[in-house]
Amino acid sequence: NDNFYLLTLAAVAKELNRRGMRNADVLLSVGLPLTRFGAEKQDFIDYLSKKKEVAFRFEKERYVARIARVSVFPQCYAAVAEQLKTLPGCVVVVDIGSWTIDIMPIENGKPNEAECITSQQGLIRCMRIINEEC
Repeated sequence: NDNFYLLTLAAVAKELNRRGMRNADVLLSVGLPLTRFGAEKQDFIDYLSKKKEVAFRFEKERYVARIARVSVFPQCYAAVAEQLKTLPGCVVVVDIGSWTIDIMPIENGKPNEAECITSQQGLIRCMRIINEEC
């Protein structure tokens, strides 16, 4: 369904409003879970760029967003992208989520996709095991 698309437009509107804008060219930088990144990247780009220009209303204000480009990154990469310039050449990002743990080596600012790992040992499963043991 279009829930994610509508939520994305709401986020665009909030960002434009914060900048005092109602009309803009927009670069969408979005994240996908590591395990779905390779298989779903292009479909996600197509989904978010299905309309090159979108006119919509949000909180009684009218906005016009021209989708200039959609860039998709693994979620854990997006979380550290701003800090990459300050990190050493090789780092490992560990994203501990509700259902999974994603491990992503980053070499010279780029994810090493061949070495990425997703473990199904997220916090919810961990909490359930602890509760069972208690």
